[in-house]
This record gives sequence, structure tokens and C-alpha cells, in this order.
Amino acid sequence: MSPESFASPPLLNILCLSLGAAIFFTPHIWLCRQLKNSGGQNGTLADSVFKTAMATLFAVTVLSFLNGLSIDAGLFWPEIVMACLMMTGAFIYHCYIQKRSFRNAPKKLALFLLRTVLTVLALVAATTFLIQTFMLGFAVLNVNFNGTFFQPVRDATFITGALWIGALYWLCERQGGSGAVKFHQLLWPLALGLLIIMIPMLAQNFVNSEEFQDSRHKPPPLHKV
Repeated sequence: MSPESFASPPLLNILCLSLGAAIFFTPHIWLCRQLKNSGGQNGTLADSVFKTAMATLFAVTVLSFLNGLSIDAGLFWPEIVMACLMMTGAFIYHCYIQKRSFRNAPKKLALFLLRTVLTVLALVAATTFLIQTFMLGFAVLNVNFNGTFFQPVRDATFITGALWIGALYWLCERQGGSGAVKFHQLLWPLALGLLIIMIPMLAQNFVNSEEFQDSRHKPPPLHKV
């Protein structure tokens, strides 16, 4: 790696991975909730995406604060301000928009945060396990056939993504009634989540590209004296 090569910050990688994964898996979580409580008020998919993203962002903010506090490095006030703003917004949404009791708000918000974070972590762990399993299987097949028929990372990622999309389609097909959501209406969180996950890689490739590096070292234009 050259001295000028750019690597995306670890915090940006964690933030984009967490937010992207949370948004990507929100349709699965939302459909499971719809199937479990078919007669209840579960909110819209967009509302669920927003709440899941905010819960994940809050968790990452708190972890960033605790990490900086443990190593006694970095600025603490941005995390504190962001966490306070998100908590205030959560209470306003719970009490004034959804018209629910303020007395039970801390408990319900804490349970929602814990349940959301644990669910996303479990789905990320399952995805990691599937990718690693497929990668190992493809690597073994390449060794046994003495060739490079498979690209383990690419093929394992593609098949795992196809499995999650298939699972979403299966959940969608289990719905009944005239109010059932269509499958194509569930795909935008998947695309948005994948885009957020790729932000660090896209930024790193752009900054390290020859065009961007040449533009930084481009000589100033000549002027007439």
C-alpha cells in the first residue's frame, strides 16, 4: 500500500455495516411481525425501516462513546449530543406522535432497542456463517477439481444474498388478505441497505483512483503576466 493510499475510517465501516444490515433485514423482521400479529397495528414498512435505523444508530453511537471512554481518546461531546437528540426524538415520537403513555416509555423504548439490536446481530451472524460455509465449500471444490471453477468470496456472497431474497419472497407469499404487501414493494430497503454497506468501499476506491489523485497533484493553471 502506498503512503498516500486512503483507507476508510473504522468507525465509518462499522456505522455503514450496521446501518446497512439493519435496513437490509428490516423487511424480513417487519413481515415476521405482520404474520405473527396479523390483527394488530404494526406500522408501515417505511416506519419500521426508520425506527430500526435509528435504534442501530443509537447503539453504534453509545458503543463509540464507550470505546473512546475506555481508551481515553477522541472527542466525547458529539456522541453525547447525538445520543441525547435521538433519545429526545424517541420520547417525542412515542408520547406525542403515537399518543402513548410517558410512564411506560423508558421501558418500552429500552426493550425495543435491545430487541432490535439483538435481532440484527443474530441475522448478521447467520449471514456471516452462511458466507463462511459457502466460501469453505467452494474452496474445497476448487482444490478437489484442481481448478478455479469458483470465486469463493463472490459466489458465496451472491448465493447468501439470493437466499435472503428467497426467504423474503417466501414470507411475502405467506401473507393473506387484500391488504397484503407486494413483493416488489419490499425490495427498496434491500437496495438501500446494500448501498449504505458499500459506501466505505466506494469512497476508498474513489479517493485512491488515478483520476482523483491526478486532480490533487494537478499543477496550477498558467496566467499571463
